[in-house]
Parts: sequence; structure tokens; C-alpha cells
Amino acid sequence: MRIVGAYTETHTFAWGWSTHPAGGLLVAGLDTLRVFGDVRGMDVLTTTDWKASVDDGWEMVAVAGYLLGCQGVYRADYDDRFWFMLLSNWRQSRRGRTSPGGFTRDT
Repeated sequence: MRIVGAYTETHTFAWGWSTHPAGGLLVAGLDTLRVFGDVRGMDVLTTTDWKASVDDGWEMVAVAGYLLGCQGVYRADYDDRFWFMLLSNWRQSRRGRTSPGGFTRDT
């Protein structure tokens, strides 16, 4: 699971690299989006935060999912934000259930 960004009640979308500046696994690979945005002149991919709608959040997580090759996207409501995330590394468990992030659920 990686955090792409968050949409707030102030109608702003903030990229994961700005909400989690320490980096790490939660935002791994998001620098690829900034490079893609720089090369193609797409300011929404390079600007830390900007006025947006919830639909813009879905579009950003869709673009991120496509460019980073994820297997799914998710939006979680937490605090005053909608967090948009990428899901990857799905695999089959011993009992045939599929789980995200390399975790298996055997119950």
C-alpha cells in the first residue's frame, strides 16, 4: 500500500510526498509522477497541493496507479481527509483468498 495523496475539507488535494515528507515505503515511487509531470508540463503532478474536487483525487490516484503499475486503488476516510492509496502485490493465499500488500488471510 502506498499513499498517493489526500483530499481535505478545504477542497485541496495534497500529494503524499508533502503529507509524508520523510518518505519511506508509504510514498515509494511517487517521484516518478513528478518526473512525468515535469517532462509533460502537467502542473497537477508537480505542485505540492492545489484546489481540487474529490473527483480530482480519484483521477490522480488513477494516473498514479497506471504509471506505477498497481493492481488497485482505495480511498479511506480518516480525520478530515480522504486518503487515496495504491494497492499492489496481491497474491493467492493457501486457502485461495486474495489479499493486498503481500498479506494472507487464512481464516
